[in-house]
Amino acid sequence: MVRVIYLLDPRNRSQRARLIRQVVSGDKWGVHDKTMVEFTVSFEEHYWPQRLYNFACGFIHLSSYHDYQDRDPFRTLPEEDRQAITEYLREYHPQEDGITADSEFRDIIPYVPKVLGKIAVRLEKLLDALEDDKDLSDVTL
Repeated sequence: MVRVIYLLDPRNRSQRARLIRQVVSGDKWGVHDKTMVEFTVSFEEHYWPQRLYNFACGFIHLSSYHDYQDRDPFRTLPEEDRQAITEYLREYHPQEDGITADSEFRDIIPYVPKVLGKIAVRLEKLLDALEDDKDLSDVTL
């Protein structure tokens, strides 16, 4: 999603076709995800990709945990990651206001489909705009 937002920025329009070709051919962009995330922060109405990125990165760390029976993978995340995940849930899913950085993984799991559903809807709108050769300012999320 961050890449699509980056492509939709009018300042990157001249690079758009080349970057899309690179993705399709499997070549690297030469632009790091962190740079693209920081780039999206400059759009006040699109600050949420940074939250989403932090949310996803928090869960990436869970992949190294295989024994969920003996330890709670969410509680073993660094405080900063747990805080980012719970802030995201409270901001974008207000009904989850009981979720805190001290919650357990089992408390978080039911909300993952909701988060992924919202991401899918937004990504579809962004991809439609990219396909129509529009800019980010033309997209209402």
